Amino acid sequence: MFKRNSCARYAARSAADFVKTSTGYGDSGATDEDLRLMRRCSPPRVQVKAAGGVRTFDRLIAVRALGVTRVGANGDKSDP
Repeated sequence: MFKRNSCARYAARSAADFVKTSTGYGDSGATDEDLRLMRRCSPPRVQVKAAGGVRTFDRLIAVRALGVTRVGANGDKSDP
């Protein structure tokens, strides 16, 4: 957890516009725990991007409620 927490803070200090959970190519995608941590550790001006794991409208609404402003999207078909 220390690395993720520190990375979000360093990104904010370096005038980053966004922090991003991952490349989106991992198995689990953006977790709620990671998104909450990144939102909490980043100043309000820094936006949070959820990469991977947002494949349905319901999940999109859920991550938006956590403070996510962008999500990664690809051309893969969503699982029913």
